[in-house]
Amino acid sequence: MIINRANELGGIPPKKVEEVLNIEHAHLIPYDHRMDTALRKGQPVCRQDATAPSAMAIVHMAQQVWQELTGIETASAE
Repeated sequence: MIINRANELGGIPPKKVEEVLNIEHAHLIPYDHRMDTALRKGQPVCRQDATAPSAMAIVHMAQQVWQELTGIETASAE
């Protein structure tokens, strides 16, 4: 499960979503104004600004999914 804008004020806390849906781990994409900027420009946030918190969360999630599917670890983006 992916929770977008996971840290946005007034939203449902991710832990509550996990509890209600009975899932152990959700991938969290934080709210980040740089994602909005990238979307307005029609660019992926990872290409527009790789240091944006949302971009780093997306890359981390992709690395985790890749590792789970293939068993191959990727180099850390950090």
